[in-house]
Amino acid sequence: MTQYNIDFAERIIETARFARGNGKYDFAAAQVVSYLTQLSIELSLKAFLEQAGEPVASIKKCSHSLNDLLTAVSRCEIRIELVPNFHKFVPATRIRSIPVQWEQTVGGLISKLEHDCSKYPNEIRYGTKFYGLPADTLIELAGAVNRFVKQHWESVRLR
Repeated sequence: MTQYNIDFAERIIETARFARGNGKYDFAAAQVVSYLTQLSIELSLKAFLEQAGEPVASIKKCSHSLNDLLTAVSRCEIRIELVPNFHKFVPATRIRSIPVQWEQTVGGLISKLEHDCSKYPNEIRYGTKFYGLPADTLIELAGAVNRFVKQHWESVRLR
């Protein structure tokens, strides 16, 4: 079993959906959703890297930076089936181009979180204001990352 638990990351997304509530804006709910979804993305990517064979010490150097973790995924490859019974290993950077919402992608949204939003985790946990993405977008983003990791769990490896 890996140190980073992919199923835990999935449960966090479920909790974020519950915390979102009925869709009316609530600062505390937005804060919870932002924090939990980014935690889920962090855990999903760390689990994926560990499953690929990346040493835990190396993974820990990324700290909480989703952008750094996504960059580390570029050292991985996944096996896909091109046609029935014909598989090929391709770069795991495919995760960046997964569509999420409103023609956004995983890579684009993680870049926005890194550059245009309050920094995860501290600027979200503390204070009376923060800047983030809409709750529904964050939930979809975390779900897309988690599904990709689970889909390629058995075939991921370091290049």
